[in-house]
Amino acid sequence: GNINKSYVAGGYTGDPDESVANNAKLYTTPFVVWNNMEQKQIKVDQISLYQLTPLIDDTFNLQKPLYFDYLLQQRESFRGASQGFYLNKDGTPTYDISAEAKDYIAKHNLLQYDIMFGKGYAIDKLFGAK
Repeated sequence: GNINKSYVAGGYTGDPDESVANNAKLYTTPFVVWNNMEQKQIKVDQISLYQLTPLIDDTFNLQKPLYFDYLLQQRESFRGASQGFYLNKDGTPTYDISAEAKDYIAKHNLLQYDIMFGKGYAIDKLFGAK
């Protein structure tokens, strides 16, 4: 059956449609990151999960691999992608994506392929010591 019926019945989303706002809501999870060492609050709009750890490391000045710096640079163009929609750099969902964001996604896909299935050319550089 339609898995989204429970979301509609619970009032979480409206009737199923193709609107980007409705689809984005289905893939959104609120989160809180707690730091018991300092009282630093930041507001994070929509973000893809794969960009969360780099953002936390950067916010609290933790050592991070070069790969995380690459993911943080992506945030200047877009905040993420999921199930055919994208998050603009301000966090708003869209079906349209900029040429710059397309370029980042293509490069990211190549890096992921190299790490997971390729010969690992980038692993030492991206995850080794800076």
